[in-house]
Amino acid sequence: LFGEDGVDIAYLGKKGEIELNLLLRTGENRIQLSCVDKNGSRSELATFSIVYVNEQYKCNLYFLGIGVSKYNVSNYNLQFAAKDPTDLLREITVAQKIYSKVNHLLLSDAEATQEAILNSIKFLEQAEIDDHVIILFSGHGIVKNLDYYFLPSDFKASDIENSSISFGQI
Repeated sequence: LFGEDGVDIAYLGKKGEIELNLLLRTGENRIQLSCVDKNGSRSELATFSIVYVNEQYKCNLYFLGIGVSKYNVSNYNLQFAAKDPTDLLREITVAQKIYSKVNHLLLSDAEATQEAILNSIKFLEQAEIDDHVIILFSGHGIVKNLDYYFLPSDFKASDIENSSISFGQI
């Protein structure tokens, strides 16, 4: 906050208190401070957190729901995965009063392609620092060569690594 210029507290002597007004963001704020004596010796950096709750501030919610019940490879089909995001969105909407706005993007079955899922990051990038984000993947996942993959509706069983969403991409 004050950088290298700091705040002169020499008038306090060896003991004393100082009161500073700080602007805090909603949530946890990390505060760091140190002291420099008249010889230029710097103390260790002290770090602490302050949690600020602004009762009047309402953040936005961004919900990305991806559900796949119908795959291009039919023996992977599921019964209920595609409806899970819609069901969760319905419950979130009931609690909407705690958010300023609920933004959502649902991708189900044929919409939940590898390309569409990877492009959904643009939707999530709209979220600000104090906003909340919920991401739901409902469908098949697979571990191959020690990596986890979510299977989009258009995955190719012969090429999991290149046709699915890897954990690193999630």
